[in-house]
Amino acid sequence: MLEATAAVRYSTGEGDQESQIKAQLESSRLLEKMADINAKRKEMSAGLNRLLGRSGNISIGKVVSLPIVSLTQEELGKSEELALVNAPSVLIKSYAVKAAKYRLESADLDFWPDFFVGAGIGYDNNYEPMALVSFGITLPLWQNVKQKPLKRAANLKVGESEKLLEEAKLAVSSEITNLIARWKRDQEQVVIYLKFHCF
Repeated sequence: MLEATAAVRYSTGEGDQESQIKAQLESSRLLEKMADINAKRKEMSAGLNRLLGRSGNISIGKVVSLPIVSLTQEELGKSEELALVNAPSVLIKSYAVKAAKYRLESADLDFWPDFFVGAGIGYDNNYEPMALVSFGITLPLWQNVKQKPLKRAANLKVGESEKLLEEAKLAVSSEITNLIARWKRDQEQVVIYLKFHCF
């Protein structure tokens, strides 16, 4: 409307061209801001859908009212604990630690001798049937070449998997702390908006 008014005044000789150009620039700035706001809205909508476990294409309607949501300090503390229990990355890494520990146990068992028993039926030189029974023991005589390197590798794998689990827990804890900080900021802004709306 301002641009149209400036154009009419300029065409009738009552205004200068500078006013019309300023109005056009301001109009283009507003359109740019609106495009930025729409892009930010879509980004936030995708983030909310991710947190709710929904498809990113589901649109979130316009906010009609801003309810004040209160969480106690105890509930905020439990949110981190709950996230650590249910985070897929932490769950996968914890099972990787268990698997590495099982491999270490298996490597320890290789240091013990193995006993075996066998039975079968055969024929002698006269083609007479006979029963065969065998007993045996396998001794780990080559420990330095086979068993000890396998145990060292399994031990290192346990340490690596435990560090990866700790990293996953720290990442989840950091994300929860970030989300709680953003939530508190948003709640403060809701209060400000409600006060402003009352005026």
